[in-house]
Amino acid sequence: MPKASYIVTNGEIACIGKRNSDPDNSVLTVLDVSDRSNPYITGSLEISAAMNYLSMAGNTICVDGSIDGYHGYVLVDATDPGNPEIKSINETRDSYKTLVSGDYAYYTQNDNELVIVDISDPANPEVISVYDFDLYYSYDLFELISGYVLISHKECQTWSFTAIDVRDPLNPILTNSGGGVSSDSMHDCVIVYSIAVSDNRVYISYDGQSWYSLATYDISDPYNISRIGTNPLPLYCNLEAYGEYLIALSDGLSIYDFSDPGDPQYVRSFKGFYPQSIDVKGTYAYCGNENHDIIASFDISNPYSPNIISEVKMGTNYISSARDVYIDGDYLYVANGTSGLYLLDISNPGYPGIIGTLDMNGDSLSVEVSGDYAYMVSADYGLEIANISNPLIPSIAGHFIDVDIQDADIQGNYAYITCYEYPTANGLLILDITDPSNPSLHGSLNTGSGIRTYKITVEGNYAFFGEQSGRDLFIVDIGDPANPVITTSFYIDSMLESCAIAGNYA
Repeated sequence: MPKASYIVTNGEIACIGKRNSDPDNSVLTVLDVSDRSNPYITGSLEISAAMNYLSMAGNTICVDGSIDGYHGYVLVDATDPGNPEIKSINETRDSYKTLVSGDYAYYTQNDNELVIVDISDPANPEVISVYDFDLYYSYDLFELISGYVLISHKECQTWSFTAIDVRDPLNPILTNSGGGVSSDSMHDCVIVYSIAVSDNRVYISYDGQSWYSLATYDISDPYNISRIGTNPLPLYCNLEAYGEYLIALSDGLSIYDFSDPGDPQYVRSFKGFYPQSIDVKGTYAYCGNENHDIIASFDISNPYSPNIISEVKMGTNYISSARDVYIDGDYLYVANGTSGLYLLDISNPGYPGIIGTLDMNGDSLSVEVSGDYAYMVSADYGLEIANISNPLIPSIAGHFIDVDIQDADIQGNYAYITCYEYPTANGLLILDITDPSNPSLHGSLNTGSGIRTYKITVEGNYAFFGEQSGRDLFIVDIGDPANPVITTSFYIDSMLESCAIAGNYA
């Protein structure tokens, strides 16, 4: 669905709202989801409002948005799912969003007022109380929990939230009646991306000045809100929560178990999977996820229906990055970014397991194995070589000087490397790795411009690599490794990242 889409459900019907091609109009679509295996559209309704949010209470749908240039909300009755009907159009003042729960609608106005509306008759909503919560901050109403309204407030770079007790809607009460903030404020919070509420938890995805984080709060006692965990995130995420499980929506859907908020556990991903790397053995493919330190095993015996049969989370970081994978025999080698080298036993593809790890000096981008050695490319530390003769206890064997390496292909006693600068030339380096503990420069080629390619491919006496800035494909004769020569290069109007060779075709 388009990004400007919203979905709510009461279990029997689901309502999808999205802005129309006309920005001042929106479309509400109602589906019958009582049979989960056979959902179907029952009706739709066009609404003259630029939709900003969607909420639902029973069969009453609240469409929050801009109406004729003013903020407001539309109440729709979906008692007859085949004929959803607008019951009332209501204007608000300076509100962020309107939420409905039970027989009431809630919104904030004038910087410090909570408005409570009786919507038991959606055709005639009635304001029953206006509560001045007087926090002296900019605020947003963001969620409802049983008997409480949660509002956030921000001053400078400090973001906080608190609860208003609305169990008696005629007499709301600020839970921190002393005027302070009962939650643990998040300092240096640049922007909050998403908030999820479930049972006694609030999860907040935010940018803490160039790093993404997740804060978890205990709201079992809304009069004493407290932070119970903070974890890094790979990027901003939209969040949903269910019980002790958190669903992160970013490049797909990932599920985490937060029964222990201090040590959340990855459970499963459902994605239009974004592999950053892949290698195949027999009828199994192993993929490193682009944004997570996860290796997924796919059964590809039926190429028309590949199936994930296992996933392995690596490292102690909440979320990191599995940059590259390489299969050698029954072992899978993973360049795991700042977490270094990981070795997995894949003799049983359904139950791969980590058997060894090795901290590297740089940020590991790719890995290739030859004999008893793994060759790791680090853009900030050059080529690192690990001794893997004992996969349980890998160790550092050698290192080639600090150059900005893009990729390496290992062939026999030579490592063919694309680099950005060595020390001033852009191009191809050929290293003699006869002694892996002491690799040495054997030959080099300056292409004359910056190479930005993730992969170099060597086939016979030729090396193939792409240059992103000039968008050229280079084919280099390496028959004499000491004196590589450009055979040809040609412009193909593409920012090349990788190359594979099959027979006479690249």
